Amino acid sequence: MTNSPVRRCLSYLLGAVTSGCVVFDGAIASAQLIPDSTLGTETSTLSNGVVNNNSVRLIEGGAARGQNLFHSFSDFNIDAGESVYFASPREINNIFSRVTGNNLSTIDGLLGVDGTANLFLINPNGILFGPEAQLDIPGSFTASAANSFAFANSSEFSALPGNTSLLSISVPLGIQLNDTAQADITSTGTLATGQDLSLLGNQLQLEGKLEAGGDVTLQAEEITNNSGLLVFATGSVTLSDYVGGALKVEAAGSIDTGDITATGPNTVLTADGTGSDEDLLASGQAVILRTVGEDAGRSDITVNNIDTSSSEGADGGAIVISSISGDITTQGNIDSSLSSFSYGDSGNGGRISISSTSGDITTQSYLSAWVRNNANGGTITISSNSGDITIRKPLLVSAFGNSASGNSAAGEINISSISGDITTEGILSAEANAYGDSGDGGTISVRSESGNITTEASLNVSSASTVGSSGNSGEISIASDSGNITSRGSLRARNYTAYADAGDGGNISISSISGDIILEAPIRSSTAAAIYYDDTSYSPNTGYGGSISISTNEGHILGNDTQLISSSLSKSQSGEGGDITLRASSISGLELFTISNSGESGNVSIHNPYGSLTVENLQITTSGQVELVNPNFPSDTFTIDLSNVGQAGGTSITSIGDISLANVGITGDANGSREAGDIHIASLGQKIIFDNSTISSNANSSGAAGNILIEAAHLRLGEGDRILAETTNAGNGGSITINASESVFLGEGVQDFAPIISVEAGGAGRPGDIEINTPNFVLSETARITATSSETATNPAGGSVTLSANQMNLAGTVGVFAETQGRSPGGQLTLQPYQSDSNLAIRLAAGSRVSASTSGSGDGGNLILKAPDAITVSGPGELAVETSEAGDAGDITAEAQSLTFSDGVRVSASTSGSGDGGNIVFRLSEQLTIDNSTIESSTEAGSTGAGGNINIDAAEIALRNSGNIAVDSAGEASGGNIALDANSLSLNNSRISATTFSSNGGNLTFNLQDLLLLKNGSLITTEAGTARTGGNGGNIALDISEGFVVAVPSENSDIRANAFEGDGGNVDITARSLFGIVFRPDVLDTPESDITASSRFGSSGTVVVNELNPEAVQTEIELPTDTAVPPLAQGCRARNSRTNSFVATGRGGLPTNPADPLSADMVWQDIAPFESDSADSNSIVSNRANVEVADIKAPIVEAQHWIRTASGSIVLVARSEVAAEGLNRASLPCHS
Repeated sequence: MTNSPVRRCLSYLLGAVTSGCVVFDGAIASAQLIPDSTLGTETSTLSNGVVNNNSVRLIEGGAARGQNLFHSFSDFNIDAGESVYFASPREINNIFSRVTGNNLSTIDGLLGVDGTANLFLINPNGILFGPEAQLDIPGSFTASAANSFAFANSSEFSALPGNTSLLSISVPLGIQLNDTAQADITSTGTLATGQDLSLLGNQLQLEGKLEAGGDVTLQAEEITNNSGLLVFATGSVTLSDYVGGALKVEAAGSIDTGDITATGPNTVLTADGTGSDEDLLASGQAVILRTVGEDAGRSDITVNNIDTSSSEGADGGAIVISSISGDITTQGNIDSSLSSFSYGDSGNGGRISISSTSGDITTQSYLSAWVRNNANGGTITISSNSGDITIRKPLLVSAFGNSASGNSAAGEINISSISGDITTEGILSAEANAYGDSGDGGTISVRSESGNITTEASLNVSSASTVGSSGNSGEISIASDSGNITSRGSLRARNYTAYADAGDGGNISISSISGDIILEAPIRSSTAAAIYYDDTSYSPNTGYGGSISISTNEGHILGNDTQLISSSLSKSQSGEGGDITLRASSISGLELFTISNSGESGNVSIHNPYGSLTVENLQITTSGQVELVNPNFPSDTFTIDLSNVGQAGGTSITSIGDISLANVGITGDANGSREAGDIHIASLGQKIIFDNSTISSNANSSGAAGNILIEAAHLRLGEGDRILAETTNAGNGGSITINASESVFLGEGVQDFAPIISVEAGGAGRPGDIEINTPNFVLSETARITATSSETATNPAGGSVTLSANQMNLAGTVGVFAETQGRSPGGQLTLQPYQSDSNLAIRLAAGSRVSASTSGSGDGGNLILKAPDAITVSGPGELAVETSEAGDAGDITAEAQSLTFSDGVRVSASTSGSGDGGNIVFRLSEQLTIDNSTIESSTEAGSTGAGGNINIDAAEIALRNSGNIAVDSAGEASGGNIALDANSLSLNNSRISATTFSSNGGNLTFNLQDLLLLKNGSLITTEAGTARTGGNGGNIALDISEGFVVAVPSENSDIRANAFEGDGGNVDITARSLFGIVFRPDVLDTPESDITASSRFGSSGTVVVNELNPEAVQTEIELPTDTAVPPLAQGCRARNSRTNSFVATGRGGLPTNPADPLSADMVWQDIAPFESDSADSNSIVSNRANVEVADIKAPIVEAQHWIRTASGSIVLVARSEVAAEGLNRASLPCHS
């Protein structure tokens, strides 16, 4: 190798040496040891002596200056088998020896110092240590091929002729390197010293082994050898640039090297020292740098470039850099590399291992273990127990295939620290790229048990091919048990081929037990195939997309609009997308995509198994449009439109604590032919709170959309929140199910009348259903729940809405709608109690609506209310089924024991178009109460559809305070009919009507068991022509053959079948008797209670009154006084048992019969003046039809209340404070 001359400066105290660079001139020195005369009378002398009981040649004399002794030779050689020692007087610490002649020094014997002094040898012609060379130097030894030794006082000890001899030097002695060395130093044997060993030359040609009890310094322009070098030092090692065979340097101190190139392969080294290195050294290209000292700060390793690559098909050599306590630093410029790679056809990349037990590791140069053609990338392992690790330049273990055969696999990168931080500022790459078929991508692992991890640059694992098939992508794993993890560089596990099949995408995992995870750059696992391929006869495939897992048990996952993508894409057939899993207590700022254009997209799972979960600024999409950048042709960008083919995966968000979703978007689109995955959000026993978040599941093709399931104790959605499930094609839409064991609050802050929960169909696919199950349900502000079939929908069934709650509060201008806008039918609306509870209570605010409607040709859905026991609906809102076009409206049905409407409820089945209005059907085992509320089936002005019917079956029906049952019609068609079946029907300031503006009035049919009671201006009417136009009055049929019709004559309660221009309707009444109401022919209205069937301009209708017991009107009926009869039933409805009876128990102080004596009880006070019986009061009216009932002379005071006396008897009384004075009023509840 060629390098520019390098000037290096080394300073020490007492024994440090500097050397320039010397060049061998090719002269071969004779085996002579000849002193010169440059020191005058202090010349060096030679004598025979004995050292360590061995005969040696002893060098004595010389010039002593303080603790330093100087020798000078014209030639300095030691033959093989010869031993030469320098005498070392006790006061001497340093011996300096120079060669002033023109020959290099050859030392092939033993060179020693008889004493403890350090030895310095300088020869500007070069020095050769032969294979038999040995050192016996207890102190330090320095061999230099420079011109002189320079000292701190500017004087020097020079080997060049003509230079002034050294006369004096300062003490202590400072030695500095001079200019570039002129010659080389060669060693082919073993050199060992008791202290430091320094070899300084232009080039150092070193074979074999170097050992020192202290530091080793190898200083040269370049250090070379053919068979490898071992260097062992108890101190530190300084090594210049090295080129040669395997190199092992082991020191207790620090190691500082220049560039190292291990060329191999003729290594004859054996592994000794620390570690099992024999196999590595045998390769001829291994480099091992190891410090074994335990003193922090003294065992650092600093290296420049290391190259152990092979160009002949052999494996790249191993690189091992290890320190127990010191720091490790690799440094160099941007073009430098710490590489172990192969250029041949079959060699594998080598192994790079850098480790420190307690020191820091900093790589400031490239680390690569990559290969070309039919080989595998190597491994890079960087580890520190307690020190920090900083990667400043790229790490590469890639495999590149140039030929069509390819199949090179990438290697592994492992970075780990137990307690130190890890920072990667350079790219980490384990990629297998080939022109032909490529092998598998590699793996990257970054782990710290308690330190923080920061990735500033990208981490890439991939398998890519230009014209062939690609293998599987590799895997990326980043983990810290208790530290934070920050990812600022992208993480990519890619698989790509332009024309053929692609393998699986790789998995990416980031995990921490208690630390936070900060994601500021994209994370992507993808596989893509046949992007360029246009031949439809060939169907290349892709594998599965890799999974992405981000988890921290106690920390947070924080993004900055960061994308996480798992995809499988192809112009032909693709595999399933990979899953994305997030686990943390708090997640924010992420955009999640799982995509497959023909297979199923991967699932998304978000959960916290340890506590509450907060999710903010999160977008989840499981299909969509994707942009790809070709890794082999970076200038090319492709767009694959998945709008008609992709299939959504599932999404799961779970927590044992609360879940908060703020600015979260979750989208699951079914764009393919198979079903998309479901979306599941569950907080086990806790709260789920939405904040400006949207969840949607859509079917855009023939595949069905996934369902949305939300489970919690409490759920809250407000302004900006949406849960949507739609279908725009043949695939069925997904359903939305909410299970909340405590409460659901929807609509806080909503002011735009937007649907907060919605299912919709716009094609042939059926929309999904909405089901909400909770004890307490609140819909507030202007929020809406909708199930819609749009104008373009052709599906055979609409989406339904089922609300199951004990308490439903529609607290605003809100709406629950099941509607159709086209030819598809509307869905069903069901209101019922939660789970197995018995009662349903609905509170409707002004402007609130629950509606099943149609505005197209499809029929509207039904509205169903049902409960095992009681249903209570209150407030000025509306329950409705309606049509505004050709489709018929659905029905309203209710099933319960009792049903109560109060405080302005409006129950409506209407038509404003050509479709018929819906029916209203109530089936109740006990009571229907309509209090200041309206039940109506109507037709609107301009409509041509017929009105619907109202059918009610109940034990008791009570209307009061302007209660209303109506089948009125303002349109062109007839209104509907009303049919009531009950034991008793009472109206108090209320009405039952079947009126029309201009068409025929509807019919009223009453099948009653006991009583029809009319009070306070109540009205039963079938009037027609209320707009002063045509139309015949409707018919009224009243069958109460076992009971009575009772009204207060003066309260103007009427039964009417009147008309304006048309004929009056017919009235047919069958009852035992009528009290307080009479038929008045040819009369439209009077201030009395009456029955009419008249017409202002048409013919009057007929009135048929069948009184089965008219004596009840004309004669007194003696009531039994014997109370020994069965007790009153605790239920309220006798039905057709015909076991009713009335027992007179007396009137307190009055007898039950005028002939009986008075009793001592309290005296009865009538509430009206007593009148004597009229003369014709005893006349009997026989059963007759079409006759006027005789006027009643004395008004009947009907029983309006009952009381229990002190003795426990039951007494019927008029409802009067006077009559009730002193009595103990009791009220018994009704039970079935």
